Amino acid sequence: MTTDHYTEIDTEMKRKATEKTEPVGTPKRVPSWKRDKDLGAWLEAL
Repeated sequence: MTTDHYTEIDTEMKRKATEKTEPVGTPKRVPSWKRDKDLGAWLEAL
């Protein structure tokens, strides 16, 4: 099948992909929608 090569990954490919991601739980900055307390209150009220 022509798409088989898209589904294959080796350990080296996985390592390189993982190195390009940020660790979970370490955001660089808080998103603007989270800083908007009025928006947060409105969403909680829904």
